[in-house]
Amino acid sequence: MRHDPLFTSWLVKCPSAEESQRLQQRLRTALDPDATDADVVRPTPQGAAPSAALVYRLGDYFSDIRLLPGGPAAPAAFRIVFSRRADAGRFWKDLMARTLQEGRQSSPSATTTLEYRGDEEPSRC
Repeated sequence: MRHDPLFTSWLVKCPSAEESQRLQQRLRTALDPDATDADVVRPTPQGAAPSAALVYRLGDYFSDIRLLPGGPAAPAAFRIVFSRRADAGRFWKDLMARTLQEGRQSSPSATTTLEYRGDEEPSRC
């Protein structure tokens, strides 16, 4: 059986402190526990049958999502720490990836690096 981590931390580096603040402000809305993401499901390859939209709520998959500073030496960086719910379905990874993609689209010059994944809360954050 597969074991998924309870905590995942990403380091986001922006070209400037101003860009970092702008991106964090944009992500605060996207990371709200009541934020939803819709996935359109088509039952047949040609899409002839009616499609259905499945709606996923972040709070159903994550107990907490925090934006934290990147540290005093990195004013243009910040961390996103995802705390997965123990009972989260497999779609948690898709929601996390879509959230990170939204950040990349909002700030294409920012870089995102996986910093930590595990069952203990990251100590550097």
